[in-house]
Amino acid sequence: MTGFWFNPNIHPFQEYKLRLDSLKWLAHRQNIDIYFSEEYNPADFLKLFNAQSKDLTELRNIENPDNPEHLLKSPPPSSERCRSCYRLRLEKTAEQASKEGFDAFSTTLLISPYQGFEDIVKTGQDLAEKFNIFFYLRDFRPFFRKSLAEAKELGIYRQKYCGCIYSKEEKKQAQRHREKNFVTSAFGTLCLLISNLMQDNLQYIGKFLIILGIVSIIIGALFLLFRHTDIPLPGKLPGDIVIKRKSFTIYLPIATSIILSILLSMVLYFISGRK
Repeated sequence: MTGFWFNPNIHPFQEYKLRLDSLKWLAHRQNIDIYFSEEYNPADFLKLFNAQSKDLTELRNIENPDNPEHLLKSPPPSSERCRSCYRLRLEKTAEQASKEGFDAFSTTLLISPYQGFEDIVKTGQDLAEKFNIFFYLRDFRPFFRKSLAEAKELGIYRQKYCGCIYSKEEKKQAQRHREKNFVTSAFGTLCLLISNLMQDNLQYIGKFLIILGIVSIIIGALFLLFRHTDIPLPGKLPGDIVIKRKSFTIYLPIATSIILSILLSMVLYFISGRK
């Protein structure tokens, strides 16, 4: 078995290099022979859409765009983009396999549940006929989780998105959408809880605030009265831990927390018992 690296779809260069270096490390570790087409030329991938979108005509004179974010204004449809990408890379693989006299060719794409399995199979079979070489087809997707676990165990870099600039932007947008929905949902839930609490428990809230105010006044008065005495105050009770070092101080008011918890529980019990 021999591997073949050809991935002009990966963007940016830092991502390309991370994946390439990871494969080289694994090939050396596992003693796997691999042909590397290392030249970083994303225009080979981006030009696939030049004839299909008028917005990409500027790519005709771009051989090695480092940061073509302007292309995101009119991205090609996901299905069209992926099929074109499969074709580009598998055709190069089949061509190389035929040139080197191999019996068959295949692709690691067959292990991913996130790729278009049927499109990959059709592309591979079409190219097998074109180059008169067998396309080895097997559904490796059941081994996907196992492959992730092994990669994690070996410390191999694992990609965060498919590879191209479009998939990277789609992941960003999806993340922003999830974050926006989370904030909106959390804020809406909080408002609903407050609204229900205000509607159903105004008397309860009033009592709680009055008692909380009285307790606060009493605690404040105690601090003022006993601040110059040896009587231990909250925060300095037996059981409160203070760790002091030259550069930091850590407070662990365990006893104070227990006492305040008991007092608060008593207050809440007092209020709830007299609603």
